[in-house]
Amino acid sequence: SLLQYFKPTKKQSSANKVHRPPQAQATQFVESSSCGYCDKPTCNTCLQQCENCHQHFCTFCSKTDYTNTRERILCFDCADCIFRETQDGDVDMMDL
Repeated sequence: SLLQYFKPTKKQSSANKVHRPPQAQATQFVESSSCGYCDKPTCNTCLQQCENCHQHFCTFCSKTDYTNTRERILCFDCADCIFRETQDGDVDMMDL
């Protein structure tokens, strides 16, 4: 359980301690790039490419557009531009 994980362990005396060779770290080094919007380093598996400008962004600086028949990843700037373009073409009922 989680409580067992944080429970203090008893210290072993150095006479009873078994010497173990250091183990290889399980952490894999993943190449990283920086986000095109916030410039924070992001691993390549977390980067998403904007379908409009083709730049790479982290998951926090990109959004998924569900307005078409398929999902698409857009950066904030491209999403705003596309939203404004679709709004400009619509007729507002209050203008009639």
